[in-house]
Amino acid sequence: QLVSASKSKWLKHFITTLIDHSSRYRQIASVMYPAATVGPKIAAEHEAILNAALKRDADVACALLTEHYRRTAQATADILNGARSSAKAVQG
Repeated sequence: QLVSASKSKWLKHFITTLIDHSSRYRQIASVMYPAATVGPKIAAEHEAILNAALKRDADVACALLTEHYRRTAQATADILNGARSSAKAVQG
């Protein structure tokens, strides 16, 4: 874990909370939207972010994270919009 060397208890607690919440939502999403689960492309993105962080290349890590978050937000919006469209179709 990238923050394991931190002396900040607050940071460690915050990161743990984020991990718990994101894990919960990923589990729900993987059941409801199996096509949106992590594949090789997303795993490669995660590895690139990790490598940049381990190299302490903040500029690259931030750029990769920003793009990853943008794509994740767009995918989430697409899923939600599809769910809304399906619900409207069912309702008539």
